[in-house]
Amino acid sequence: MPGQRRDAASQPLANLAYLAPHNVRSQKVAALHPLFEIVGSVAACITTFAWLPQIMKILRERQARDISLVTTAALASGVFLWIVYGIAIGSLPVIMANTVSFLFIATIVGLKLRYG
Repeated sequence: MPGQRRDAASQPLANLAYLAPHNVRSQKVAALHPLFEIVGSVAACITTFAWLPQIMKILRERQARDISLVTTAALASGVFLWIVYGIAIGSLPVIMANTVSFLFIATIVGLKLRYG
C-alpha cells in the first residue's frame, strides 16, 4: 500500500534509505571540495595497499605465526561490512577500496591458515 513501510527483509540492500529519518532522506548531500576528494582518494590508496608488504613478508618467509588470526579475521569482517555499507549508500570509492582491502586481508587469513 502507498505510504506504508515495508519490512526490511523484503527490501534489497541498495534500498536501505527508508531506514533513515525522514529529514535525512529529504536532504541532498553537497558535493565535496575537490581537495577533499583527493585527500580521500590518497587515504584509500594508502590504507588499501598497506597490506601488500605484509603479504609479501609472509610469502617470502613462509611463516605467519606472529599474525593474530582472530584480529585479522575480525578486521576482514569489519571491512566486509564497509563493502555492504558502500553498496547501501551507492559509493563506488567505498566499495572499491574496501573490496581490494578485503581481498588482501582475506589473503593474509589464508596465508595464516597455511603457514601458521
